[in-house]
Amino acid sequence: MLLIPYRLIILFCLIRLPSKSNFRLHFCMPKTSFTKNMIIATVILELFTGSTGCKKQLTPDPVSAVSMEEFETRLDDLRKQSNIPGMVAGIVRDGQVTWTKSYGYENVAQQKLVTNATIFHLASLTKTFASTVIIQLVKENKIDLNAPVANYGVNLAESGTVRVIHLLTHTSEGMPGSQYKYNGDRYSLLSNVIQSATGKTFHQLAWERIMQILGLQNTAPSNMSLAASVGFDTIRLKQNIAQGYSSNGTQAVAYPQGFSTAAGLISTIDDMLKYAAAFDENQLLADDLKVKVFSPMISNDGKTLPYGLGWFIQQKEGVEFTWHYGYWVGMSSLVIRVPGKKMSFVLMANSDMLSAPFPLGNGDIWVSPYAKEFLKSFVLAGAKL
Repeated sequence: MLLIPYRLIILFCLIRLPSKSNFRLHFCMPKTSFTKNMIIATVILELFTGSTGCKKQLTPDPVSAVSMEEFETRLDDLRKQSNIPGMVAGIVRDGQVTWTKSYGYENVAQQKLVTNATIFHLASLTKTFASTVIIQLVKENKIDLNAPVANYGVNLAESGTVRVIHLLTHTSEGMPGSQYKYNGDRYSLLSNVIQSATGKTFHQLAWERIMQILGLQNTAPSNMSLAASVGFDTIRLKQNIAQGYSSNGTQAVAYPQGFSTAAGLISTIDDMLKYAAAFDENQLLADDLKVKVFSPMISNDGKTLPYGLGWFIQQKEGVEFTWHYGYWVGMSSLVIRVPGKKMSFVLMANSDMLSAPFPLGNGDIWVSPYAKEFLKSFVLAGAKL
């Protein structure tokens, strides 16, 4: 059956036919020639432009920036559109920081600009630190990923046995291992697992096994009492922490004080780039451990899930990348690692708007326009930088 676009039918009905023609579609005819001409013009415009007036057109995916200046401008445009007061970004490749850029204010009232020394809350990027500590403990036979969490003093009411790996991969709810459901509260229970297995707290082990090893002098618990307990200069930390702001960027807000394996670390762009590069250089995990951490969880029925051990795992155009986002009151963050290129991108802001508008917890980084700009410009087919 021939399908004729409805706009063509309308247009045909409206156009005046020769006077001798008996073919009249009176139900289509407008009452005035002016109205008819306006409708004809509208239909023709829609035919040529594809506009429907009924659905907002989606913003097309970006093409590669052709210069670092253009890339910087694109990120800043996104920041301004989201009313983010302050933001910092950086790229590390082959262990070398190749680019950083600061935008806006770490404190608007004080007109204090963001710099590389500005400290941001990492929120859920903390989960990647926790998974690193845990997999090291697994290597040392201090934690068993397949052991019930009840063995470590964590009691959960589920229909099946919740194991450590289920907390690490967000698969602990319902029938454990059957489905992915991002849950930061469940992930925070890994703090109990770590302390039960070692007699030490997560913040102590993160300091010993990550911050001290890599020389991360500005990566610490946001809880200043915990930071002081492992030797941080809390006065200096407080002086450099960015003020958090509401989603509209106008009201100062206080960041929550909770600290666990799920959230609560703070850091600078330089420290985070060093941390991201450490995985490429095997400074934290050997190859066999990286395979475990950066492999996606497989569900009980054989489905590949979007999360590995503390990291999202994704592929696009045959390129694998691991990533995580941070999202809490007054702060947001993003880290993307591209192991095949030994490249990482880090972004931190002092409002929640890097993450709040996008369903990143579903496991698709492509919903983030900031991630798109990086991946299109540096990683995927057509990348110019």
